[in-house]
Amino acid sequence: MITTVFIDMWGTLIKSRVSVNEYFAYRAKKVAELLSLEGFHVEFDDVYKTLLQVRRFLDKVRSFTLIEIPLKAELMLFLRDLGIEYNDEGLLDRLADPYMDPYINLTRPIPGAIEFLKKMKARGIKLAMVSNNLHGPSLVKVLRNLKVYSLFDAVISSDRFGLRKPHPSIFFHALKMVDSTPLETVHVGDEEADILGAKRVGIKAILFKGAGGNSITPPDLEANDYREISNFIESQLMKEYQPS
Repeated sequence: MITTVFIDMWGTLIKSRVSVNEYFAYRAKKVAELLSLEGFHVEFDDVYKTLLQVRRFLDKVRSFTLIEIPLKAELMLFLRDLGIEYNDEGLLDRLADPYMDPYINLTRPIPGAIEFLKKMKARGIKLAMVSNNLHGPSLVKVLRNLKVYSLFDAVISSDRFGLRKPHPSIFFHALKMVDSTPLETVHVGDEEADILGAKRVGIKAILFKGAGGNSITPPDLEANDYREISNFIESQLMKEYQPS
């Protein structure tokens, strides 16, 4: 019996309103402005280039180790590579907001996602956000801005848990948080980490392709929109209630 739905954040619940280049350019602009206010002389091009280099390097480390590298560590490496020396550790905290600004202000919900969450909640389904995310507070802020935070029974961000999807532990942790089992759970995500991770622990996996999702590991369902996902879950529920 399906009692629980896990869902991914980026590419599944939200997506960027702008191109990748525009997204990182906006981030670089915000970070450069803060550094200038802090008294550091920086050039936009240097900030932009360093942000991209650090992100690409750390994403390789994240993918290889499945250990999450949180925002503060990424900012430390960014400042080092930019050649900025600082004594005030509070600078890292102050940089968090401009760094995460595009995640909060340049994203939008994927069509049908919010309606899907509300429908599942109305059906009595438990909901858990399971996200590879380097800054949990920003994840929560976006969910609150979308007015869906209260719909979730649990929000699991990899920066707080320490490990990333597809590591089985983050899925087992989510199951424990909502008191569910793999056979009772469906996970919706848009990439290999979602599908492989879910299936490794026996959770049904739905690949959401509506925002360009793809996976090498075959999912239990490929869906182009949330109507297909909702219909799949509803069909599973109907099967369970049919008399034998």
